[in-house]
Amino acid sequence: MSTTEDAGPATPTTVELELELRVGGRPLGLRGTLTGGGLTGLAGTLRGEKTDTLGGLLAGLGEAFAGPGAALDALGGGGLAAIHFEAVELAYRSTATPCVVLNTTLGVGVGHTRIVVAKLLPVPGRAEDEGGLVAGFELELEPRPIGDKGLSELIGGIVVERLGVFHASRDCSGLHLEPATAPGAFAPLVERAGEGRSLHAGLNLSGRVLIGGVDLLEGFGHDTGNTLDAQAPAAEPSPAAAPALASPAPEAPLPARGRAFWKRIDKRIGPLSFRRVGLVYESSRLAIALDAGLRIGGLSFELVGFGVDCPIAALLKGPHAAMDGLGVRLEGAMLGLETGAIAISGGLTRAPGETLRLDGSLRVSTPVLSVSAIGSYERIEGAHSFFAFAALHKEIGGPPFFFVTGLCLGIGIHRRLTLPPIEQVHSFPLLRAAAEPDYLGKDADPRRIGALVDTWLAPERDSMWIAGGVRFTSFGIVESVAMLSVAFGNRLEIGVLGLSRLQLPRKAGGEAAMACVEMELRVVIAPDDGLVAVEGRLTENSFVLRRDFRLRGGFAFFAWYAGPHAGDFVVSVGGYHPSFQVPAHYPRPERVEFNCQIGQVTISGQCYFALCPAAIMAGGSLSIVYASGGIRAWLVARADFLMQWKPLHYEAAVAVSLGVQLNIKIWFVRIRLSIELGAAIALYGPPLAGSVRISLYVVSFTVGFGPPKSLPPPMVWESDDPERSFAHSFLGNPDVTRISVVDGLLDTPAAPPGSAPRRPVLQAHRLHLRCQSSVPATELRFDGRELHPRGGGTWPQLGVQPMGLGRFHSRIELTLEALHPDGSVRGDAQAELDLAPLTVSVPSALWSPRPPGIDILSGKALIDGAPVGIELRGRVDPDTRVGPALELETFAYDRVEYPCSDVGALRPATALPGSAARLGDTLMAGVVVERRRAIVDCLNAGRGVRKLSADAELPILAAAPEHVLDVEPLMARIGQDVPRMFAEI
Repeated sequence: MSTTEDAGPATPTTVELELELRVGGRPLGLRGTLTGGGLTGLAGTLRGEKTDTLGGLLAGLGEAFAGPGAALDALGGGGLAAIHFEAVELAYRSTATPCVVLNTTLGVGVGHTRIVVAKLLPVPGRAEDEGGLVAGFELELEPRPIGDKGLSELIGGIVVERLGVFHASRDCSGLHLEPATAPGAFAPLVERAGEGRSLHAGLNLSGRVLIGGVDLLEGFGHDTGNTLDAQAPAAEPSPAAAPALASPAPEAPLPARGRAFWKRIDKRIGPLSFRRVGLVYESSRLAIALDAGLRIGGLSFELVGFGVDCPIAALLKGPHAAMDGLGVRLEGAMLGLETGAIAISGGLTRAPGETLRLDGSLRVSTPVLSVSAIGSYERIEGAHSFFAFAALHKEIGGPPFFFVTGLCLGIGIHRRLTLPPIEQVHSFPLLRAAAEPDYLGKDADPRRIGALVDTWLAPERDSMWIAGGVRFTSFGIVESVAMLSVAFGNRLEIGVLGLSRLQLPRKAGGEAAMACVEMELRVVIAPDDGLVAVEGRLTENSFVLRRDFRLRGGFAFFAWYAGPHAGDFVVSVGGYHPSFQVPAHYPRPERVEFNCQIGQVTISGQCYFALCPAAIMAGGSLSIVYASGGIRAWLVARADFLMQWKPLHYEAAVAVSLGVQLNIKIWFVRIRLSIELGAAIALYGPPLAGSVRISLYVVSFTVGFGPPKSLPPPMVWESDDPERSFAHSFLGNPDVTRISVVDGLLDTPAAPPGSAPRRPVLQAHRLHLRCQSSVPATELRFDGRELHPRGGGTWPQLGVQPMGLGRFHSRIELTLEALHPDGSVRGDAQAELDLAPLTVSVPSALWSPRPPGIDILSGKALIDGAPVGIELRGRVDPDTRVGPALELETFAYDRVEYPCSDVGALRPATALPGSAARLGDTLMAGVVVERRRAIVDCLNAGRGVRKLSADAELPILAAAPEHVLDVEPLMARIGQDVPRMFAEI
């Protein structure tokens, strides 16, 4: 025991404690420090002998450890005898990061392994600190050079001194995982040299690997900003950092296979370069890998994810099993060549995932042109899925308004092409690849394709796409790139993406540029959704006069011609009226706005316009504010306009505020003087009327003018005044109802000159008629029978809003008469037809039962499920009228000659003029049967042909000849069995 005291009364007393014990015949030394009556440090070491093994230590501890020792030895495959036990060290610290650390040091071969468990203790006085846990292992090796003499002369000696992996439950800094030491008896505890480790929450990699004296892992475990962490998915660049057409691509995170933890090191040792090093866990194998490259002259070669891996199970069985299980891994390779003015670079990498996926890229650059290409291959569900996209950057030529500077082309098989939303068009990878020659970097790194594939070009069975684009300039000042894509297979979608940029002057930089307008465009035609969509947006790179005079905003045109929103449309520039409840399927373009600060003056404003079936909306605002010292002056104006037409009704709100404020400080007294003049105008009509509210500081008053607010006069169904006639304005008289043939119409021969036109002929089993009205109905009837909605219930309630009719009854009744050949009416026509109500979504502004104006701002633009007609389809028995799919072998034929001299000449018979003979009358006629049997007998005499029947099922067909031509034609080889469905006709 030792004590130390200082003469000063404020210095606490420090007491050193030392205790020597033996455990299992091995010495155990404990040393602690008491400061101010509290334990501030404790260290203890249980050291083994040179001949001690891990198995021997467990056996020496007694029978209580015999069972665990045997189980551990069995798990390690009998390897405990080869693992030497060196020491177990315990340490407690109360300073820096309070913790309890337990170290176990084992000797494996020529190295040492330390297994570390550290319990982080809460810091006194910090209620939010709940402590934590750190666990891991570290391998210490003898610093022997690795490799032969030739390699050492080229890059220097390769020495691996230490490698370790630790997991921390939280961030921590100043952590000493090595135990404290005491060089002499009764000497104070001495901390190991160093600042302590800084670990990041999660897995951390540490080590010391020297190549030519340079530590590749320098900085690991000491800087939380650089501590190894899980690979983050590649993120889209923020809109604020949107690149211009010719700006370089930002550095994107590199992908990893499986569960990987990577650290960028970017070190160069002679001709060798090391980009990153990491720890990878994939398919139950643990690997240490790095990206290493070699550059000699103009030739460069890089290995991606090159390293060694070992099964986790082999690591647990001991060093011998681990050495046997070691394997070499490689994720990919990249190659580059620069000779004079020609540069070629590219590579191929394997992407993450259990299935094999290869991503590749290529870039060729010359003084005349550059070509860049990317692609990916993967096998899914037994199909080969791949895509390829290439871009040519070269001045091809053309007229001044369309001078082509590049082309691009792409194709995808079993790939889904996902078009980006309008706000991400400028960062869409395919569009950027077409616009920027160095999009993937000058080394064409294929690892950057991973995010592109996962986000926009994911594998999908039976999905295909093709794309083509062009990059061009207009009059040398507008740079544009546009790409057309067609996706088909599972879904048909046609899209156009574009980006245009105008800068004046064109090559100006910094503050020299006077204006820059950059707009992205997105056009989508989706027949499956019945949608035509056109969107545009000004990017954040747009400005006028000054770079801080920013412009932004968007426009959209959407129209639905099928599906649940059929009949709806919207045109919007900058959004909608503030009180308008935007339907979920409507686009939401950004406000058209500008803002600028010139000295002490701030100017900003915005505007919008929208047109939809409910109304027209428009408005905007302007703000000018001056602030300097204690003086502040402002002018604020705003206007919102809303109009419904036929009958015409509008509302508008305009407000203006003008004010000045003065702040004065006299000694400790603050005085604020302000005056503000405001005016708000509310207008409505027709006729024009409204009110004006004037506010002057503390006095305000309202003045009204015009007649009181009222609803517009209703329209009438028919009127000589087209503006008051509902039918003339909305129904397109006289074609209120129409009957159309959707399918089944055959070509009708032209009638001879001078004769009456021939009636159209319909094919019965493809019959599809549509009977539709422009006026929605509240009741459907067919031949006196009422039709109800498919799912049950009732039809929606309707009105005629422009006419002021809250409710109205409209009936669509269809009558069908089928005639016999003698002209009499058939009574069983409905039995051969399938009926279905025809419903659409109709505008609320026309057919809502509520009073005018209520639905304008509600966002309820359509009334769904309104009946407008009836569809008729011919009912077909699939067992007798639809043939099976034809196999390819059906079209085979036999190269065998069958002489049929006894049959005579076979010529088609010509019916006599006026003959009324039918197939049923001649099919089983004597002369026809005799001639048919002669042909069949001749065929049966041939070799290798199954015996045929002369009549087969012909008597049945002769009995019902009216059904013969209703059957789809069937092809068969001679002797082939007829499908049962046809044999039973």
